[in-house]
Amino acid sequence: MKFIHVITVALVVAAMTTLAAKAQTNAGKKLVVREISLGKMPPMVTSGKPVVSPDNRRVAYRVMHGGKYCVALNGEAGKPYAVVEDLTFSPDGKKLAFVAKKGFRREVVVLDGEEGKEYQYVDIASLTFSPDSSRLAFIAAPLGGTNSFVVLGDKEGADYSGFQLADPDKPVMLFFSPDGRKLAYGAARETAEENYDYEVVIEGANRKGFPAPGPIIVHGFSPDSQHLAWSAKLPGKWQVVIDGKRSKEYDEIGLNTFRFSPDGMRWAYVARRTRKWLVVDKAHEGPGYDGISDLSLSVSAAGGRLAYVARRGEKQWVVVDGQEQAEYDGVDAGSLQFSPDGQHVAFSAMRDRQHFVVRDGKESEPYDGSRGVLFFSPDSQRLAYVADRGGRSRFVLDGIEGRDYEGMAEGWACFSPDSKHLAYGAIRDGKTAIVVDDQEIAQYWGNLGKLAFESTNRLSGVVTRIGDKFDVEIVRLEIEIPAR
Repeated sequence: MKFIHVITVALVVAAMTTLAAKAQTNAGKKLVVREISLGKMPPMVTSGKPVVSPDNRRVAYRVMHGGKYCVALNGEAGKPYAVVEDLTFSPDGKKLAFVAKKGFRREVVVLDGEEGKEYQYVDIASLTFSPDSSRLAFIAAPLGGTNSFVVLGDKEGADYSGFQLADPDKPVMLFFSPDGRKLAYGAARETAEENYDYEVVIEGANRKGFPAPGPIIVHGFSPDSQHLAWSAKLPGKWQVVIDGKRSKEYDEIGLNTFRFSPDGMRWAYVARRTRKWLVVDKAHEGPGYDGISDLSLSVSAAGGRLAYVARRGEKQWVVVDGQEQAEYDGVDAGSLQFSPDGQHVAFSAMRDRQHFVVRDGKESEPYDGSRGVLFFSPDSQRLAYVADRGGRSRFVLDGIEGRDYEGMAEGWACFSPDSKHLAYGAIRDGKTAIVVDDQEIAQYWGNLGKLAFESTNRLSGVVTRIGDKFDVEIVRLEIEIPAR
C-alpha cells in the first residue's frame, strides 16, 4: 500500500511540475537539458540560503507567514511556528528535519512534517543523520530540566551538564560511524561547582564510556568504523586519544587537523611543542616548523603517502612523504591533494606575485591569481583547476585553457565517474552559465547546492530564474550527454 501511495504522489507531482527539454549541439555532440520546476519562492523568504537535498531533488527554505515561520519544501509551505531553525536533509535526500519553537521553552524536532516529543531546548547545530539515513540524533533538554542528553531515534541517553567543551567556538558535534552502527560524542557531568568529570561516549549495541582527563574535542571514526579519535585538554597540555590510548603530551593540537587513512590503520595530526609545529604521523614526529597549515594535511586514498604545507620564516614549502619540495612565497593550503590512486600530488602556489599550479613538482605557466579550485579526475589521469588572468577566470583541463568568465560558481565543478567529462558553473553577465565539456548550454539567474554526476552521462543541479513578474522559480536541471 505504501508503494502505491508513493507512485501516486510521484505521478501527481510529475503532472504539476513544469518539464521542458531542449537539445543543444556543439562540435558534433548533442546535449539534452530537462528543466523540472521545484516550485516558486514567495516574497517573504527569511534570511538564509535555501537548502538543497544531496540528490538535487528537493529544496527547503524558511518563509514568514502571518507573523510566524514555516518551512517550504519544493514550494509547499508547512505548519507555522514561532521559530524554525537548522533545516537538514538526510544523506539520501529523502528526509527533512528541522528544529521548531512552539512557545516559551517548548521546542520540537520536526521530521518529514511529523513533530517529535517536546523539549525545553534542542541544540540547533546538533541535528545529525546516520550515513544510511535511517536514524536521526540530536541534543535536547527535558521540559523543566537543567541537564541535557542525546536523543538517538526515539531513545534518550544519559543526563549530562554539557557536551564537547574544549573549544567554545566549535559547534557541538555528534559523530556516526561510517557504517551507521555507532554514535560518539564528548560529554561532561558537574561534580562540584565548576568541577567536571569528562568522558567520550559511544552509543551502539553496547554503550561505552571512556573517561577523559579534561575537556574533549571528538575528531570522529576511522573510515572502516573500527577506531575513534579525540583530543583531551589537560592543564597546559593536550593529548590525542585513539580508542582510549593516549599519545604524548603537546602544548597545543591543531583541532581541525586530524586525519585517518582510508583503511584506518594510519592517522596524522598537527601539534605544537614549545614554539615549533610538527606533524605526528601515528607515533612518528616530523621536523619542527614555524607554522603548519591546519587545512593542508592530506593522507592519500591508499593511505601510504602524507603531505602538508609548512612555514619557516616568510617562506612556505609543501612537504610530501617527509621531503620538502620547492620554496614558495605562499601555498593555497586548501588546494593540496593527492590523486585518487595516490600516485600524483598537486597544489596551487605563488612566487614573485605570480600564481601557478604544481603537479608532481612541475609548475604550470603563471597566472594572475588562483581561486583554489583544483581536483583530479576519478581515474587520476586528469587535473582541472581555475586560473585568473586579466580579471577573468577560466578552467584549465590537462593544461588547456577553457572559456574565460567573470568568475566560477562555488561548488559547481565535477568530473563524470568515467573521467571523460568535466562540468561546471561559471558567471557570465552576473548569471550562472552551465558548461559541459567547454560547451555553454544555458544561463540562469543563480545556482543552489552542488552540480553532480548521477551516472557517466547524466548530471543534475539546482538553479533559480526570474519570471516575468519578478517571481523566483527553483528549477532542477537534468543534463544528459549521449554516448559518442
